[in-house]
Amino acid sequence: MNVSNVQLTAHKHKRKLIVALVVICALLCAMIWLMIRKTKYKCIKDVSYLENNKCVPVTSCTPETYEMSPATMTSDRKCVHTTPCTLASTYEITKPTATTDRVCANVSQCATGTYETIAPSLTADRVCGGKVSPCILGVTYETVPSSNIADRKCVNVTPCALGTYQKSPPTLTSNRECVHTTQCTLGSTYETTKPTDTTDRVCTNVSQCAPGMYETTPPTLTADRICGKITECTVGSTYETTKPTATTDRICSNVAICAVGTSFEKSPPTLTSNRECDSVTSCTLGSTYETTKPTAAHDRICSPVSTCTSPKHIANPATLNSDLACCDQGQVWNEYTKKCQDSEPCPDIQGWYGKDWEHWSYDEDDTCLRMRYNPSSLTRVNLSGPVFDGKDKTIKAFKDKLEWISGNNISATGGKKSQDVCINTTQPVSKNKYPKMHEDNKCWDLILNKVYVNDKPI
Repeated sequence: MNVSNVQLTAHKHKRKLIVALVVICALLCAMIWLMIRKTKYKCIKDVSYLENNKCVPVTSCTPETYEMSPATMTSDRKCVHTTPCTLASTYEITKPTATTDRVCANVSQCATGTYETIAPSLTADRVCGGKVSPCILGVTYETVPSSNIADRKCVNVTPCALGTYQKSPPTLTSNRECVHTTQCTLGSTYETTKPTDTTDRVCTNVSQCAPGMYETTPPTLTADRICGKITECTVGSTYETTKPTATTDRICSNVAICAVGTSFEKSPPTLTSNRECDSVTSCTLGSTYETTKPTAAHDRICSPVSTCTSPKHIANPATLNSDLACCDQGQVWNEYTKKCQDSEPCPDIQGWYGKDWEHWSYDEDDTCLRMRYNPSSLTRVNLSGPVFDGKDKTIKAFKDKLEWISGNNISATGGKKSQDVCINTTQPVSKNKYPKMHEDNKCWDLILNKVYVNDKPI
């Protein structure tokens, strides 16, 4: 070791010694000062302490506080409030003392599936132990959920009442939702799908009858309206007597028929009105006669009967269907030609069997009957006059002639025998046998009922 190191070490020891002497002197001075003060003010430990050169009473801690720092001879006791526990959050695990604080611990949480059986207090922890009750789907549902302090509350699911259906099914946490089924409105809607426990009733609008249709069956709450076609009247055959409505059909009635010959149509029928008939006008014999025959649609027209002025005479009297005929003196009325003509003998009729019977002729008067074109008014053929004077041969020949006509192409009408016959100067001709001659000659319809001679039948 060299001299320098020895000197340095000696110097460090000297410095430490000086510091130690200074500290010792300071402590001695303080002790002396305190002894002097105690001797002067006389403060009592834990009762008073020296403050501002006088003894002040030491503060006492209240029940809600505890001593954090004790009092000294020169300082007061320090009291602070004890820590409060919060109900349901913390609880006291260590009570406070005069010099220690209260110790609080967190309240325990119940494990999943359990709930609180004893609630926590300010001085005791929560007690868990109850098992959470389960709800049964479709039977019960949760109205109050479980918590740390209470069990789950389950109530019965409500059934849907009559007239309602289930809109939403129940869950474990909600009740079944029931709503009223839709009600159809009579006359406006009808049921097309019935309601079920879980579906609503479906109502459809009632059908409206189209133009030309009417309601045959009214709608109900479960069936639609049924429409039918409105009856159409037929013009000329039927006419409307009752108008159709929304719920009733048209009624058509038969059109009246005017009796032919006794009535005629005054007003024609329409689809809404009947035919109007009126009585046919009757002509008055001797005063009026028919100039236009009545038809189904027209009346008979009667015209006044003419009058004959001298020197003309009535050659053919008026009938209900014809006017009278006025001819000059010496003239007769030709029924076939409907004209006045000079008087002429009846047509000659040759014997049918040659010389077996005679040629005979007679005048156009009451003693001679012409075979007429329209003999509908004749009921018999009456042969009379001087030529029929009882000569059997003549009568027999005429009868033979009639029988020959009767036996050839004869037809029966209304019990009477009839045939169209043409007559010339030589022989009668059947229209069926000689059609050309029939057209060229004057034809009459011979009516054969009974043959009379001098008003006696033969």
